[in-house]
This record gives sequence, structure tokens and C-alpha cells, in this order.
Amino acid sequence: MLAVYFAAALYLDRSFVDPTPKGEVVVRLTRPFERYGLASVAFPVNLNAEADNPAIDGDRTSRLVIYEDDRPLGPAHVGFGEIDKLGGGRFSHLPNGILFSSSDGTDPNTNRRNYWAVVPIELKPKGDNVVRLMGPFERYALASVARPSKLEAAADNPAVEGDRTSKVVVYENDRPLGPAHKGFGEIDKLGGGRFSHQTTGIVFSSSDGSDPNTNGRTYWAVVPPPPKRPAGREVVQLTGPFERYKLASVARDLSQELQAEADKPTVEGDRTSKLVVYENDRQLGPGHATFTDINERGGGRFSHQPTGIIFSTSDGTDPNTNGRVYWAVVP
Repeated sequence: MLAVYFAAALYLDRSFVDPTPKGEVVVRLTRPFERYGLASVAFPVNLNAEADNPAIDGDRTSRLVIYEDDRPLGPAHVGFGEIDKLGGGRFSHLPNGILFSSSDGTDPNTNRRNYWAVVPIELKPKGDNVVRLMGPFERYALASVARPSKLEAAADNPAVEGDRTSKVVVYENDRPLGPAHKGFGEIDKLGGGRFSHQTTGIVFSSSDGSDPNTNGRTYWAVVPPPPKRPAGREVVQLTGPFERYKLASVARDLSQELQAEADKPTVEGDRTSKLVVYENDRQLGPGHATFTDINERGGGRFSHQPTGIIFSTSDGTDPNTNGRVYWAVVP
């Protein structure tokens, strides 16, 4: 009998799962709770978390989540009337307390469940330079403007039409927004995560049109790691400024070895060169194309000549301004 007891105890010890939720801040809500219809009110004393501002209509500053045992409740940021009438786990975090409802309408004072106030762990995006955008943000229709002081990254040049120099990506929590390099008018009218990194600041929009000052989300400016250097016997980064035509661009100043390995323009259809052009970590092609074909059709076509590498980008953008890295690779 004793052996069975110890075996059961060992099993329970190994199978025990701590029901306490995980987060940056975790505070157990202690009874008794003030009770109304379906709403209950808790007054946690050690909760270090920013609440919604009731003076601002629709404010969603609070990141707090209420847990019932190990289950998150919601939706959050709901008014007292809706919580009290509909229940169903609705809650709101206000400066003077937490209004919440149980998942099934039972009284949290007597249903023998544990309730927790949890600030989730904030996931910081990864990158070479990661800067949190701090409000209050200048606010227009759908556009908001942040002016980060510690962002070390080249911005788009507003004096150059279509410039895409900036590599910055704006994140909403842990989700990258986009498309990037958009004009203020398009960001302000269409929103949807569009953004632009300018010398004067970052113009951006939330994913759903909500106000970044009050939606409780965190915004980041992230410079991604540089693209991985392609593998090859010889790998050379093509550096601008590139000669620019319609869709064709030309990189000069090739090494003597690369010049010697080029296609011979005096031999029709010559395919001596084994060189491949990469855009970031993506191989372009087809190779051995004529200048006319590259210039008129683009699409990544390229040619390796003794005088230089004639190439086109994958999408017709200007390699001088699209923020991508180009490589000449001999496999």
C-alpha cells in the first residue's frame, strides 16, 4: 500500500502543471469582489500596469488580460454596462479598479476559481537596430507620426521620386506592417499598415485603423539583419551608383578576373560566363540576355560583359534606391 502511495505521489509530482499564468506582471485578484449583475470589481494594490483612460472615448491603453484559472478571458476594454449585462468574460482595466465577469456568469466570490491580472510578455522583434516608437504620436486621419531619436538608419529621400533607401520595417507588437515607402496621402487615406520612413520621422498606420495612442499595442522601428551573403567561389557586392536606363542598370569596375570570365560580345550567343546575379539572397535570371531584352523586359534578366554587368531588378525598381543588395556570384 505504501509503495502505491509513493508511486502515485511521484506521478502527481511529475505531472503537476503550475496553473499560474505567465506574464511580465502577474497579480492574483483577491476576494471579496464587489458584485453587481454579472460584473465584479477587483481592486488590486500591487498591479504595476497602465490602465485605460475613461476620459478618452475608445481608449485601449491597457495591455492587461484577465485569466480565470489558466484561461484568458475577454473581450477587453468593454464598458461597465456591457460587462454587467452580457458577462461572458468581458472585462475592463480602469485606473480605479478592474471590472470583470466570469466565463459562465457564476459569482467569482464563490465559484472556487482563481482570477489573475496579467500583463503579457512583450515580444521584441529581432533586428540589427530595434527602437520602440514612443507616443504620443501626431495623429491625422489614419496616419500617425513618430519621431524616434535613437533610430540609426538611412531614410528615404523625399527629394528623389520613388526612393526606397530605408530598410526600416514598422512592427505592430510582433507583426510586421506594410507596404512601406508610401506617400503621406496614401497612408492617411488607406491606412492598413502602410508606412514610410522619412528624414523627419516615421509616418505609419495601424493594421486596423485604430489610434496607436490608445489601442494598447506596441510599435517598433526595426532594421532587419543584412541579407545573407550568397555562397560561391567568388562573391562580389555590386555597389552603386549604377548607370540607369529604362529597366537596365549597369555595374562597372569589375575585377580583372571577372572581366576575363565574361561572355565575349564578339561571339554571337557566347555563354562563357558562369556568373549569377543575386538580389539580396534571391538568384536573378535568366542570364546571357541582350541589353535590349534586359532594358525592355527586366524581370531579373542580366548579362556579364567584359565592360560590366548589365542587370535588371526582379520588379522593375531602381537598384540605386530600392534598398536591396546586389551580388555577382561565380558558383
